[in-house]
Amino acid sequence: MGVTTLQGLTGWPDRPCRNTKAELWFGRSSNVADHLRESPNEIVLRLRTAKAICAGCPIRVECLEEELAFGTDNQYGVRGGLTAKERVALLRGRRKAAGRSRGEVA
Repeated sequence: MGVTTLQGLTGWPDRPCRNTKAELWFGRSSNVADHLRESPNEIVLRLRTAKAICAGCPIRVECLEEELAFGTDNQYGVRGGLTAKERVALLRGRRKAAGRSRGEVA
């Protein structure tokens, strides 16, 4: 499912992330002076806020699945209610479960 497919979904115009800044989803650039970088507390607050916005989204599941299609090496920011690290863990868990269902040994 690509962005154009997501745009065709009924909930696309009503997605709560529509008018938010990219910084909410991806954090501040790492190319800034130390005093402008996010503190650990700011990161936690930003991630909670982004996830809360995703939680009420009518296309959260589709957004998540689209992002998962990029694989473990191309995960950034919060998408579909999960951080990049959480999505990588989900992908690895799915891969492991798929291997078990085929009788493979991990």
